[in-house]
This record gives sequence, C-alpha cells and structure tokens, in this order.
Amino acid sequence: MIIVLAEIADKMSSIPRMWVCDGVVGVVLFCIGLIHRFASFAVFFIGLLISILFVYYAYYDAFADPTFSPDVQREMGYIWIVNSIISPFCLALFPMMAVLFHIFRNKKQLRTI
Repeated sequence: MIIVLAEIADKMSSIPRMWVCDGVVGVVLFCIGLIHRFASFAVFFIGLLISILFVYYAYYDAFADPTFSPDVQREMGYIWIVNSIISPFCLALFPMMAVLFHIFRNKKQLRTI
C-alpha cells in the first residue's frame, strides 16, 4: 500500500481571495439591483441561491468529505473553514441592500405625496 501526501494549500483559494471574489460579485449584483425594483428582488433571489450553494460546497469540503476534509482541517486550519463558510453571504447581502434601498426609497416617496 502506497501512502501519498499532497499539499492542499496550493489548490485552495486564500482567505483574501475568497472575500474579494465574493465581494466583487456581490457589488455587481448590487449595481444590477439598483436598476429596477423588480430586478433587485430577482438578483437577491439569485444571489441567495448561489450563496447557499457555495456554503454547502464549503461545508462539504471542510466536514463531509471523508478523504479530503481531514487534510483541509489540518493544513488550512479552522479560520480558513470559517471564512469559506461566511464569505459567500456577500452574494446575498449586497443584493439585499439594493432591495432595502428600493423599499425605503418608495416609503420616502409615499410620505412626500
């Protein structure tokens, strides 16, 4: 039986790269959501679905995969696991801000009439 050890860190994204990629995509979704009220709801729903998908994938990599997760936990550490689970929520947070912008803008316009 041959035991092969592989380095995991060069195959996984770094913590700043996770936050930057999710933040940039979140800002793009926010800008699309500012175009129209209905677009903001659609973009929020799409961002929420993608965010849930990425969180599940991060959970699977960190805890559920029996061959890969012990290596990730040992080499990347729990701080990387926490960041990989939390950072995809930017994809839902930024479009949610666009939805809230449209809701509060409409309430303000109704008060002035």
